[in-house]
Amino acid sequence: MAQYIDKFNLLSPKSLRQERLATCNTCEYKKMRWGVGWCSDCGCILEGKVLLKQDSCPQDKWQT
Repeated sequence: MAQYIDKFNLLSPKSLRQERLATCNTCEYKKMRWGVGWCSDCGCILEGKVLLKQDSCPQDKWQT
């Protein structure tokens, strides 16, 4: 699956993923369960959500 995602250029750059995760780590909607961070607003697992270039924060906290 990852090869198809990479082929179609759907992944966000590493620097953008780190920036997004840093924003999520300070957000009041971030919750932890079983060692995994997730957004209590949209329900997404944060590590996966920040990977996709076209994804967005439901609270509009991401710059891009």
